[in-house]
Amino acid sequence: MIHKQIRNRIISVCMVCCLLVCGFRYLMRLTERKGGRDITQELYDNGEEYDVLFVGSSHMIMGVSPMQLWHEQGIPSYNMGRWGQWLPQNYYALEDALTYTHPKLVVIDMLYFGENRVGYTNDTAWNSSVHDVFDTIPLSADKIRAIQELYPEDEKLREGFLFKYSYYHSRWEELTANDFARHSNYGVQKGGSLDASVVQPQSYERIPADQMPEERTRGETYVNRMIELCGEKGIPVLLVYLPHPATEDHQMGANAVYRFAQEKGVLYLNFLDLDVVDFQTDQMDEDSHLNALGAKKVTAYLGNVIRDCYQLEDKRGDPAYAGWNEDYQEFYQYKVDMLETQTQLKSYLMLCNDSDFMVKVVARPGLALLEDPVIQKLLDGVDSVVVTDADLGTNVGVYIQVENRETGEVVSSKNFADMISVPEAEVYKNE
Repeated sequence: MIHKQIRNRIISVCMVCCLLVCGFRYLMRLTERKGGRDITQELYDNGEEYDVLFVGSSHMIMGVSPMQLWHEQGIPSYNMGRWGQWLPQNYYALEDALTYTHPKLVVIDMLYFGENRVGYTNDTAWNSSVHDVFDTIPLSADKIRAIQELYPEDEKLREGFLFKYSYYHSRWEELTANDFARHSNYGVQKGGSLDASVVQPQSYERIPADQMPEERTRGETYVNRMIELCGEKGIPVLLVYLPHPATEDHQMGANAVYRFAQEKGVLYLNFLDLDVVDFQTDQMDEDSHLNALGAKKVTAYLGNVIRDCYQLEDKRGDPAYAGWNEDYQEFYQYKVDMLETQTQLKSYLMLCNDSDFMVKVVARPGLALLEDPVIQKLLDGVDSVVVTDADLGTNVGVYIQVENRETGEVVSSKNFADMISVPEAEVYKNE
């Protein structure tokens, strides 16, 4: 009888402990920000599908479109670039991803190759972005080692990464319905992101390619670790420096990758030395990120290199990947919806520079906007431009019609005001 009571008490205590542990795990998952889980959930669920992983910073997010790569080359890929991430965080994100997927190629962004720091311990926004990497990684000896490397002198920050509830416990007022949902609603862009802004870039002058720092950096250390990690799994690596109006310091870091890549025997594409983009039309901000047109150009170039150098199979006709063709139709509709939300002529024209669209532009003669060099470059990328004295409507200077190139269906049309007398932001929709 006594033994039975003891056994029942042990069982009761075990059940209570299990409930407490499960409840605590639920609270941790509920209160954490979901940015990291939004990035990685598709990798967790469908990791076996991807032949290429793109790893890097926001430059990778904004610069490479996996859905375009699929449409043009039939290569299934995922863009796991992360905002504000340096190479140390990229390494740990890749290490985690390779437990769920085994790609045939890993493409790594070299933006911070020339940096010695691992990050900013006193920067709240940066620490928040690091949580996007580590919040979804289970607690383990490797995770403890990683956090120790990144935050060797800040015990409180380490505690927040290893025990998430201590970091998120006060987030109750921020919770939304999205926090209670299981994160399996994937984005249509497979990790990438397109932007419609067209911004005047900062001044930029390319320094000689042989001008580089002599000392080796911590950025180089972590790239080397990524190459070794991939090598252990038989995965080749492609290094890229994506285009932007780079400062001299960033350019020197980009140049140093030439030396490193030669030593390691890996292919390196430095877009600062490739005539692929035009900063006048292809920037979403003045100094850093590409807009949708810049991403189209970079993705097309990368797709050709990947096809020619790595001989990856075109899977567009593979029944097992039929879902990717359906995903592309969603992505196409996403691009159409982006067109419809634009109120600036430059942004609308920039998005019209797309092989999926047949674009016709009709404009009144004598418009000052037609002399704008950026407008002229964007007009060069559409199918037809007609300047006519015909009446286009009250205060209408430009009419644009966008059709589906395959079907001829009109998917968008807009009238833009005469920029001589009416502000550019004012738009008249074609009824």
